[in-house]
Amino acid sequence: MKKWLEVSPYSGAPVMDEDAPANSVAGGGVDMNTTGGKKKKKQPLIDRQMMDARTKGYREHRARLEAARAKREERKRQSKFIEKVKESVTSQEYTPLDEAKFELYHDSLSSAMRHAFHVAKKHHGITIDPTEIRDKVAMGPSKPSSGKTNKYSLKGDKGTVQIQVYNKGGGKKPFELNMYKS
Repeated sequence: MKKWLEVSPYSGAPVMDEDAPANSVAGGGVDMNTTGGKKKKKQPLIDRQMMDARTKGYREHRARLEAARAKREERKRQSKFIEKVKESVTSQEYTPLDEAKFELYHDSLSSAMRHAFHVAKKHHGITIDPTEIRDKVAMGPSKPSSGKTNKYSLKGDKGTVQIQVYNKGGGKKPFELNMYKS
């Protein structure tokens, strides 16, 4: 009868039975570093000699930090983006519509919105895009419940109209209309 020898399919070498894995570190003699190199020593974030405020090196370091901070602040002050934002905010004009020009209280949300569209066209010549009406009003939030406000910003051909409808609840005409062009 022949005796079979167990061989590794990868190397073809005979398989030896081991009790423990080959890289056991129980004795502390095996290095688990995969790169094979020495471990790098971590650099401290702050040089301990620089921490003493009495030294010349620290004073120079502090001067560099203060110069960098001043340079950052100067760049921030001279930022063109910030200037453009400031300019655009101050240049926007909000023209409230005179209360005498439109009816303030309405019996339904749709009545208030129809009146707002009419006033925008008649008094300001702004025709609101029908897709804006469909997307933001008809398909938008439901009518405001008692004590709540719906706000709409609708773009027209000659500007934007801001419309707010407040439901004060109860009464004959519970919906209060407020609008202005921007």
